[in-house]
Amino acid sequence: MRIKMVENKIKHRGTGESLEWIGFTFFLLTSRLFQIN
Repeated sequence: MRIKMVENKIKHRGTGESLEWIGFTFFLLTSRLFQIN
């Protein structure tokens, strides 16, 4: 799944960049949920 790929990227990067990835992925997930609704 794509979430697993993102988790792997977060593990390989620094904590600062990982926080950006978490925010970015969270934004994508929420935007998709709103599109479905």
